[in-house]
Amino acid sequence: MHLEELDDPQKFADEGVKVITWQEYVSRLLELKDEINHSWLAKDHVTSLKLSIKAAKLLMDTSVSEFYPTLFVFVTDIMDMLGELVWQRIKRKAEFTEDGALLYNLAETCNNWFNKIGVVQELLPRM
Repeated sequence: MHLEELDDPQKFADEGVKVITWQEYVSRLLELKDEINHSWLAKDHVTSLKLSIKAAKLLMDTSVSEFYPTLFVFVTDIMDMLGELVWQRIKRKAEFTEDGALLYNLAETCNNWFNKIGVVQELLPRM
């Protein structure tokens, strides 16, 4: 019966409940990742962070237990991608003199990002 449910989820769905397939779920997660990346490249870092929070919120939904391992991998991949984008931005902002001394103090920028990420309540319980 479980295999039949995976093949035709609508047949076993409760009234009023939208059933999506594994492929639709993965497709939506990939779209979300692309949206985050496009927002970042458009210099809309706030939207990228908001979309990342939206992805993190998906981890709170355990009703899709058969998708949860896949979901966890995709969401952590999205968080890793955002972390890498932030890290690259911080590195680009760093300016050094010829003797290797740092010209720009990155402490404020780093603290700003730590504060933004630290308030993501949906992410903290999963860490």
